[in-house]
Formats: sequence, structure tokens, C-alpha cells
Amino acid sequence: MSDNSSQRKRLPKRDQLTPDQMEKALHAKKSYWPFALSLAILISMVGVVTHPIVLGVGVALAIVAIIGWGLEYH
Repeated sequence: MSDNSSQRKRLPKRDQLTPDQMEKALHAKKSYWPFALSLAILISMVGVVTHPIVLGVGVALAIVAIIGWGLEYH
């Protein structure tokens, strides 16, 4: 079994980061997928009350939003 610890990239310690790197590390990147997922869940809930087709549309949109959010990269 080989030792992969020597091949791993070492991250700088917190006090070694520049202010710009620290700002980038602390703030999440903006994404519209959480909003899309919440809207899809809202549509699904409305569908529970109103009509099964609306529920199906909401579930389909929720699946798309979850997949889109999971595959999103920056």
C-alpha cells in the first residue's frame, strides 16, 4: 500500500492566506438553484391542494433543480 500523503496538495494555514483569498474562501458563490428548488417545492405543495398534474410538474421541477444544483460548478 502506497503512502499518498506526500502526494496531496497542502493547503495554506488560515494566517497564511492573503485578505483576497480569505474573502473568497468565506463567501459562497451565488447560485439560482436553491431559489429554483424552493419554487419547485412551493409548486408541489400547491399541487397537493389543487391538482395532481400541478404536483407532477412541481416534482419534476424539483428533480431538475436538485440535479442542476448538484452538477453546478464554478
